[in-house]
Amino acid sequence: MAEQKPPNGEPDSPSSEEPYAVGYGRPPKDFQFKKGQSGNDKGRPKGSRNLMSELRKIYTEPVVISVGGKQQHVPAIVAIALVQRQRALNADPRAAEAVFKKVKELGFLDEAPEYSVCDYMYRETLSRLSNSAFDELYKLEKEMAEKYRKKDKTH
Repeated sequence: MAEQKPPNGEPDSPSSEEPYAVGYGRPPKDFQFKKGQSGNDKGRPKGSRNLMSELRKIYTEPVVISVGGKQQHVPAIVAIALVQRQRALNADPRAAEAVFKKVKELGFLDEAPEYSVCDYMYRETLSRLSNSAFDELYKLEKEMAEKYRKKDKTH
């Protein structure tokens, strides 16, 4: 009678007549993991951090900055962005270039602004006016609008 092999073509016991073939994907028996053991025992310890997690920790760590005479705790990356913005506002061309590059990358220039710089300046100026000065300005604006309406009707 011929010896029967299991359907998958492999010998059914390690004591079969064919020797164990060592090769790609088949390490020698002495170097294989033991039962219940797997992985690299001396590998990276659990909880150790890689470069990305270290950088994330550094850039999100709170730092103390002074804004308007008050101290605030903000993430380091926000403080860096504020310093870069201030340098750009102080006419540093390299800082301005870096700020515009970042703004473009983030897509801020693609969006329609909620208000323009003129609107902001106008609101800022109006908020500083006294009530009497505001009333005077309102009257002048109303008169100017009337003049322009009359002028448009005649042309």
